[in-house]
Amino acid sequence: MSVEPSRRACERMLWFILFLAPAAFGATEWWSRAAIESLIFILATMCALRRNFAAPLNGPLIGFGVIIALGGLQLLHAHPVAAPTALLPFTVGRPQTLYALLLWAALAALFWAASGIFLWEGALRRAAWVIFGIGLFIA
Repeated sequence: MSVEPSRRACERMLWFILFLAPAAFGATEWWSRAAIESLIFILATMCALRRNFAAPLNGPLIGFGVIIALGGLQLLHAHPVAAPTALLPFTVGRPQTLYALLLWAALAALFWAASGIFLWEGALRRAAWVIFGIGLFIA
Protein backbone atom coordinates (compact mmCIF):
# COMPACT_ATOMS: atom_id res chain seq x y z
CA MET A 1 0.00 0.00 0.00
CA SER A 2 1.50 3.29 -1.07
CA VAL A 3 0.64 6.72 0.19
CA GLU A 4 0.87 8.84 -2.93
CA PRO A 5 -0.88 12.21 -2.96
CA SER A 6 -2.87 13.07 -6.05
CA ARG A 7 -1.89 15.76 -8.51
CA ARG A 8 -5.00 17.68 -7.54
CA ALA A 9 -4.05 17.64 -3.84
CA CYS A 10 -0.56 18.99 -4.59
CA GLU A 11 -1.94 21.69 -6.84
CA ARG A 12 -4.61 22.76 -4.37
CA MET A 13 -2.03 22.95 -1.60
CA LEU A 14 -0.01 25.33 -3.76
CA TRP A 15 -3.08 27.50 -4.39
CA PHE A 16 -3.85 27.53 -0.66
CA ILE A 17 -0.30 28.74 0.05
CA LEU A 18 -0.69 31.44 -2.60
CA PHE A 19 -3.95 32.57 -1.01
CA LEU A 20 -2.68 32.41 2.58
CA ALA A 21 0.51 34.42 1.97
CA PRO A 22 -1.16 37.83 1.51
CA ALA A 23 -4.10 36.97 3.77
CA ALA A 24 -1.93 36.15 6.79
CA PHE A 25 -0.62 39.71 7.25
CA GLY A 26 1.75 39.20 4.33
CA ALA A 27 3.81 36.75 6.40
CA THR A 28 5.19 39.53 8.60
CA GLU A 29 4.10 38.08 11.93
CA TRP A 30 6.03 35.10 13.32
CA TRP A 31 2.95 32.86 13.42
CA SER A 32 1.91 33.62 9.83
CA ARG A 33 5.41 33.02 8.55
CA ALA A 34 5.64 29.75 10.48
CA ALA A 35 2.29 28.63 9.05
CA ILE A 36 3.30 29.40 5.48
CA GLU A 37 6.73 27.77 5.83
CA SER A 38 5.14 24.66 7.37
CA LEU A 39 2.67 24.42 4.49
CA ILE A 40 5.50 24.83 1.98
CA PHE A 41 7.44 21.95 3.54
CA ILE A 42 4.26 19.82 3.55
CA LEU A 43 3.78 20.64 -0.16
CA ALA A 44 7.37 19.66 -0.95
CA THR A 45 6.90 16.40 0.95
CA MET A 46 3.68 15.69 -0.95
CA CYS A 47 5.47 16.27 -4.27
CA ALA A 48 8.44 14.14 -3.21
CA LEU A 49 6.08 11.25 -2.38
CA ARG A 50 4.74 11.20 -5.94
CA ARG A 51 6.42 8.48 -7.99
CA ASN A 52 6.78 10.32 -11.28
CA PHE A 53 7.19 13.89 -10.05
CA ALA A 54 9.86 15.70 -12.04
CA ALA A 55 10.93 19.26 -11.34
CA PRO A 56 12.72 20.50 -14.47
CA LEU A 57 14.45 23.51 -12.96
CA ASN A 58 16.97 21.86 -10.65
CA GLY A 59 19.77 24.11 -11.92
CA PRO A 60 18.60 27.28 -10.14
CA LEU A 61 18.37 25.29 -6.93
CA ILE A 62 22.17 25.44 -6.85
CA GLY A 63 21.85 29.14 -6.06
CA PHE A 64 19.60 28.37 -3.11
CA GLY A 65 22.11 25.74 -2.00
CA VAL A 66 24.97 28.24 -2.12
CA ILE A 67 23.03 30.75 -0.02
CA ILE A 68 22.10 28.05 2.50
CA ALA A 69 25.75 26.91 2.62
CA LEU A 70 26.87 30.49 3.27
CA GLY A 71 24.33 30.67 6.07
CA GLY A 72 25.80 27.48 7.50
CA LEU A 73 29.24 29.11 7.45
CA GLN A 74 27.74 32.09 9.19
CA LEU A 75 26.43 29.77 11.90
CA LEU A 76 29.96 28.51 12.47
CA HIS A 77 31.32 32.04 12.88
CA ALA A 78 28.45 33.88 14.55
CA HIS A 79 29.59 36.91 16.55
CA PRO A 80 27.71 39.86 18.02
CA VAL A 81 27.68 43.02 15.95
CA ALA A 82 29.65 45.00 18.55
CA ALA A 83 32.38 42.36 18.88
CA PRO A 84 35.84 43.46 17.67
CA THR A 85 36.31 40.77 15.01
CA ALA A 86 37.34 42.51 11.82
CA LEU A 87 38.87 39.32 10.35
CA LEU A 88 35.58 37.38 10.31
CA PRO A 89 33.05 38.47 7.69
CA PHE A 90 29.89 37.46 9.55
CA THR A 91 28.54 39.45 12.48
CA VAL A 92 24.99 38.21 13.02
CA GLY A 93 23.66 36.19 15.94
CA ARG A 94 22.63 32.56 15.67
CA PRO A 95 18.84 33.04 16.04
CA GLN A 96 18.67 35.48 13.14
CA THR A 97 20.82 33.19 11.00
CA LEU A 98 18.65 30.16 11.72
CA TYR A 99 15.57 32.23 10.95
CA ALA A 100 17.02 33.23 7.56
CA LEU A 101 18.15 29.67 6.78
CA LEU A 102 14.65 28.37 7.41
CA LEU A 103 13.24 31.03 5.09
CA TRP A 104 15.71 30.16 2.30
CA ALA A 105 15.04 26.44 2.69
CA ALA A 106 11.29 27.12 2.41
CA LEU A 107 11.82 29.25 -0.70
CA ALA A 108 13.92 26.50 -2.29
CA ALA A 109 11.26 23.90 -1.47
CA LEU A 110 8.51 26.09 -2.93
CA PHE A 111 10.53 26.79 -6.07
CA TRP A 112 11.21 23.07 -6.57
CA ALA A 113 7.59 22.00 -5.99
CA ALA A 114 6.03 24.77 -8.09
CA SER A 115 8.37 24.16 -11.03
CA GLY A 116 7.20 20.55 -11.15
CA ILE A 117 3.51 21.33 -10.61
CA PHE A 118 3.45 23.90 -13.43
CA LEU A 119 4.44 21.17 -15.90
CA TRP A 120 1.12 19.39 -15.42
CA GLU A 121 -1.51 19.93 -18.07
CA GLY A 122 -3.45 23.15 -17.46
CA ALA A 123 -1.77 23.90 -14.12
CA LEU A 124 -0.14 27.12 -15.26
CA ARG A 125 -3.43 28.41 -16.67
CA ARG A 126 -5.22 27.58 -13.42
CA ALA A 127 -2.41 29.29 -11.49
CA ALA A 128 -2.93 32.46 -13.49
CA TRP A 129 -6.64 32.43 -12.67
CA VAL A 130 -5.98 31.77 -8.99
CA ILE A 131 -3.51 34.66 -8.80
CA PHE A 132 -5.97 36.90 -10.64
CA GLY A 133 -8.71 35.91 -8.17
CA ILE A 134 -6.44 36.62 -5.22
CA GLY A 135 -5.74 40.08 -6.67
CA LEU A 136 -9.46 40.73 -6.97
CA PHE A 137 -10.04 39.51 -3.43
CA ILE A 138 -7.36 41.77 -1.99
CA ALA A 139 -8.44 44.79 -4.04
